[in-house]
Amino acid sequence: MPIKRLVKYSLLVVVLAAAGHRWVMAETLVLHPNRTHTVELHGLPGAITVANPNIANVTARGTSVVFHPRALGLTEIVILDKTGARMADYQVNVRIDDSAHVTVFKAGQQETYTCDKARCDGTAPKNDEDAKLSGSAPREENVWNQLAAE
Repeated sequence: MPIKRLVKYSLLVVVLAAAGHRWVMAETLVLHPNRTHTVELHGLPGAITVANPNIANVTARGTSVVFHPRALGLTEIVILDKTGARMADYQVNVRIDDSAHVTVFKAGQQETYTCDKARCDGTAPKNDEDAKLSGSAPREENVWNQLAAE
């Protein structure tokens, strides 16, 4: 019985290989806000599907595909060639690089700062609506000066 099963699976692999199907394993991409990522494909894409464009989106020009993180979370992006065969499959994880960010919770509001060894700068709101809600315009400010003034 196991030999029959082995023959069936071997035959299936041969048929799929003869039909020109390519097996594409999903590749994991970790993206960070405000940083794009470019991938070079081995051919021209025919179609690109994004499971959740609120998390990440893509633009294609020739064989280059640029990933644009939009919000924190997980999504899948599948790239098909002109015949509809999968060229690439990406599991995209958009997350904050914890080593360079500080989040301050004060008076019911959350503010995120990007830091290096010498200073921390406030991040700009994602869009104009967020700026209106927070009562501030997009700006850069030094958190150490703000904390010293309190």
